[in-house]
Amino acid sequence: MTGSGHQMLPGGKGANQALAARRAGGDVSFCGAVGRDAFADTALANLIEAGVRLDGLHRIDAPTGLASISWMERRMWLATWPSSRASSSPMA
Repeated sequence: MTGSGHQMLPGGKGANQALAARRAGGDVSFCGAVGRDAFADTALANLIEAGVRLDGLHRIDAPTGLASISWMERRMWLATWPSSRASSSPMA
């Protein structure tokens, strides 16, 4: 597969929902895990800028989870590398 362009955007279902709730005026905390890498910094930038509290977030010694979404011939292809997301444990 050869692409004609590339974008790297932060997100994920939970992060997108937290950001939307905060932008709508909610008092929002985000819980989860990210690695200690540049992907984590990118993933958290919008949340930090919007004022989402990250007191339930853990930085762990594992790569930050990633997803790659590609379009080819009107079909979407999704590849994921869950990594740190798979390492997070439920919060009490």
